[in-house]
Amino acid sequence: MVILGIADGLDSGASLVIGGEIVASTTQASLDRTPRSRVFPWAAATDVLQAAGLGRPDVDLVAVAGRFTPPLF
Repeated sequence: MVILGIADGLDSGASLVIGGEIVASTTQASLDRTPRSRVFPWAAATDVLQAAGLGRPDVDLVAVAGRFTPPLF
């Protein structure tokens, strides 16, 4: 199973988990060179997928957590 984990907030970023192991992880700030970047980490999500040689259709589950994400219920 391929899981894309996304965290928004002051230290936003993304991680990619394949088969229960973290294979890639990065912060948005390292990509846009803005300390404590508060933007949604689109670039970080793209970066971890590219690092694993995957694309959006390959993701089975997206887990989003953070300060600015509205609750689902």
